[in-house]
Amino acid sequence: RSLVRDFVRGGGLAGRGVYDDSGRQPVEDVVKNNGLMGEGVQREGGRTPVEDSSKRSNPLSRDPKARALLLKILQSKHGENALVALLETGALEALVPEFKALRGRTIFDLYHTFTVDLHSIHTVSELKKLEEAEPEAFARVGDRDALFFAAFLHDIGKGAGSPHASLGADMAGPAAQAFGFERARAAVVASLVRNHLVMADIATKRDLSDEKVAGDLAHRVGSPA
Repeated sequence: RSLVRDFVRGGGLAGRGVYDDSGRQPVEDVVKNNGLMGEGVQREGGRTPVEDSSKRSNPLSRDPKARALLLKILQSKHGENALVALLETGALEALVPEFKALRGRTIFDLYHTFTVDLHSIHTVSELKKLEEAEPEAFARVGDRDALFFAAFLHDIGKGAGSPHASLGADMAGPAAQAFGFERARAAVVASLVRNHLVMADIATKRDLSDEKVAGDLAHRVGSPA
């Protein structure tokens, strides 16, 4: 059986539009066009539940084509629509089991309008918009997959305790390795998650036209050893 028939259609996604850089496509076509075929996922009540995702027993979590497709969606101009659709069917937590802890989680503060899962998806979308607005800066990014994956997981520590950035980094590194990133690239993901509050603090409280501010941030973040 195929993931197209049993996962996408079983999850209620058949016929729904998913956007990528080439425009609107039915979700079945996006999956087929990227070669995302594999074993069917058991259906129950017309949906496709994710069972034992924390143990990465779901076929999606072991499928390199599915992982590659998620990275492509994360970096797609209109990927937010696809990510929300994948969230609704449980596909995101099948691919990244750590994301399950964020689903529907509400944070009561001045910064989070959305639940943490939707906030994480929205962050990826805003990162893509920033890339379009600042192409010269993004041309210097050495590992776009790590950058977008870190944005996706930046609040993974929410609900695990405090400080969530530090705890989240400890979770994001192993999650990135389990997803298929080699150790050095997973360390980049963890470093970005660990420092995401530093970036937010500078962005809202410091003079961004001051080259020293940018230099100090670059020195602090650096490259993980």
